[in-house]
Amino acid sequence: MRIPTELQVVAIDDVAVDVRTLEFATTDGTPFPEWEPGAHIALEVGEFRRQYSLIDGSGDRCRIAVLRDPHSRGGSEYLHTRVRVGDRLPLGSLANDFVFAPRPVTFVAGGIGITPILPMIDEALGRGLEVDLHYGGRDRAHMAFLDRITGLTGHPRFAAVVTGDDVDGPIDVAAALAARPDEDPVYCCGPAGLIDAVRGAANGRTVYSELFRADTDTAGAEFFVTIGERGDPIPVAAESTLLDTLRDRGYDLPSSCEEGTCGTCEIPVLRGDIDHRDHVLGESERRAGDTIIPCVSRAPGVLAIEL
Repeated sequence: MRIPTELQVVAIDDVAVDVRTLEFATTDGTPFPEWEPGAHIALEVGEFRRQYSLIDGSGDRCRIAVLRDPHSRGGSEYLHTRVRVGDRLPLGSLANDFVFAPRPVTFVAGGIGITPILPMIDEALGRGLEVDLHYGGRDRAHMAFLDRITGLTGHPRFAAVVTGDDVDGPIDVAAALAARPDEDPVYCCGPAGLIDAVRGAANGRTVYSELFRADTDTAGAEFFVTIGERGDPIPVAAESTLLDTLRDRGYDLPSSCEEGTCGTCEIPVLRGDIDHRDHVLGESERRAGDTIIPCVSRAPGVLAIEL
C-alpha cells in the first residue's frame, strides 16, 4: 500500500504531564497503510526527522504520543510548542523494528516506553493470550494512558503492576520476570537503565527491547576521517559529529533518529579504532570494527571509511 507523503494533525490531547498525543489523518482521505504493533512513523519536525511509535488508529487515522524532553534538540519541543491542529507534517517512512510475535507475554514499560506496548497488549488480548504488564514512571502524573490500563482491570487474561518511583520505587524487575514461565518472552521499552536491568535479570529468557531515548553524548576530541584508504584526512571537530561533517563536505547520507538508536546512517569502516556510542550494534559487531553509526560514534585517531 502506498505510504502518504504527509499527514495532517486533526487532534491534540495532553494525556499526562509533558506527554501529548497527536492524531493524524491522511490529507486525501485514503486509508492509512496497515501496520502491526511495534511500528513507528518517521516525521519531519522542523529541521529533524524523528521516529514515533504508533499507538492506535483506523481508516485514514493514526495516533502517536510524544514526551516533551528537556534535552530535546528540536523534535519533541517542536511538537509540543509549535504544531497546531490543521498543520501538515511530512511523513518520511513507516517501519517496524520492534515486531511482536503474539504469545503469552510479559511487558515491561518505563515512562513513554508504554506507547509501542499498548497495541501489543490489544493484539495479545484479542487473540486470547495471557498478558502481564509492569509499567513504571517517575510519578503517576507523568505516566500516560493509566486510564486505558485501568480499563482493562478485571480482564481474565490481563494482570498489571503500575508503580510510580516517588511512592512505590522503581519496577521490581526480578519479580516481574518471575511472574510468568521462563519460556514466555519479555518485551521491554524504556530508558537504557531499565532495559539493562531486564536483560540482566532475564537468565536466558528471550528479551525484545526498544530504547525510547538515547541520552548519548556525541562530543569528544577532534579526530580525522578519510574516504577510502588513501583519501585526504578530513577533521571532525570536537563538537561536531562524523555524520554532520560528511554532510558539510557534500556527501548525501541517509539518517533518521540521529541519536544512535535506529542504524539508518550506518557506514562501512575500512581501518581504524572506533569509539562506539550507539545503541544499535551488538558486541560482536563492535569487536569486528567494520562499521560505525556516524551520528553518535567517534574515533580516537584516523578512521578510513567507505562511501
